[in-house]
Formats: sequence, structure tokens, C-alpha cells
Amino acid sequence: MTIDADIYRSAHLLRRDHGAEAHNVALRRANDQRDRGSLQGATIWHLIQLALAEIEAADGTPNNLSN
Repeated sequence: MTIDADIYRSAHLLRRDHGAEAHNVALRRANDQRDRGSLQGATIWHLIQLALAEIEAADGTPNNLSN
């Protein structure tokens, strides 16, 4: 899967601002979007969560995936 540069930028900013909680923040935002009926918004937040995992795998940082 190819993840767009904007998704990676968002993941980096989320990680900078929320640290170890970044995955949980992305998951909450994805769920909020889904609950509001925005599947596109939920998908974007899930992609950000995937980008966070890739970034952390590349630099050896343990991730904090909730599911």
C-alpha cells in the first residue's frame, strides 16, 4: 500500500504533538469520523495510524496500537 506524503506529514505532526498517545488519538478521531458518517474521514485517520506504525518501525520506536 502506498501512503500519500500528506498522510505522513500528518502522522509526524500527530506524533510530535501527542507522542506515545498518537495512535490512540488517531483511532479516536477515526471513530469520531465514522460515528458522524464520514467513511472518508475515518479512512484518512486509519491511514495516519498506519503511517505512524511505519514511521515507528523504521526508527525502532515501539508503537502503542490499541487494536
